[in-house]
Amino acid sequence: MPPPIIRNPLETLEEIGGSVSSNVKQAPKKAVDQVKSTLETGFGLKKSAEGVGQAEESQAVAKTAEDQKIAQMKKIESQKVISRYQQIQQEILALAKKRQQELPEQVKGKPGFSEEKMVKQLEEEKKPEAEKKREQAEKEPIPLQREKRKSEMHRGVSG
Repeated sequence: MPPPIIRNPLETLEEIGGSVSSNVKQAPKKAVDQVKSTLETGFGLKKSAEGVGQAEESQAVAKTAEDQKIAQMKKIESQKVISRYQQIQQEILALAKKRQQELPEQVKGKPGFSEEKMVKQLEEEKKPEAEKKREQAEKEPIPLQREKRKSEMHRGVSG
């Protein structure tokens, strides 16, 4: 016999299993009864115009209820979209304020200042010297480059 701590959950599981099995046994009987009742009303002589009208009315009521649910869901969705859009706008404004505060105080008020110039200047400071020399060499005319090479070669030999 299992200890009482384990016995209680096992007993509850057994009770649940018993109720599920009885429901499973009754479900086919209920389904057969429902089919019989629909067949009797659908093909029997008892069917009248009032029954058809009531069926159409119930379908119309169900459809309007469904349409109302769909409309309500669309309304909720649009409200969510609007709130998300406003939230994004607030985040953008916060980032803009933060970026403006990060700029150096001495540069903020000067005329002709732009963030693009500042970014280019910072990027050039970060470039290694080899890239700077290469860019400088590309800007200089070819005869001047040749003269520099000659002077560097002579200097290297002599010194």
